[in-house]
Amino acid sequence: MGGPPPEVERALALRDVMDHAVRVEREITDPQPLGPRRGRLVSALLVCLPLLALSAYSWIARPEFIWGPSGGSMPVERREANMRFTMFLLARR
Repeated sequence: MGGPPPEVERALALRDVMDHAVRVEREITDPQPLGPRRGRLVSALLVCLPLLALSAYSWIARPEFIWGPSGGSMPVERREANMRFTMFLLARR
C-alpha cells in the first residue's frame, strides 16, 4: 500500500541510469558527418602554399634573420671571444 518494494525502486533507478549512460555513449561515439571535401582542400592549400613559399625563399636566399650571420662575416676578434666564452662554459660544466 506504500508503493513498490525498495528492491524494485532500486532496479528501476538502475535501469534509468543505464539507459541514460547508453544514450550518452552512443551520442559520443556516433560518427559525425565530415564537412565538404572541397573546403578542407582549400584550407589545406591556404596553409601549405605560403609555408612552401617561405621555405623555398629561406632555402634559396638564406636570409640572415633565419640562418644567422654567415661564417665569414664575423670579425676574428669576436669569433675568438665567443670561443673563449664557450670554453669557459664547458670548464664550468
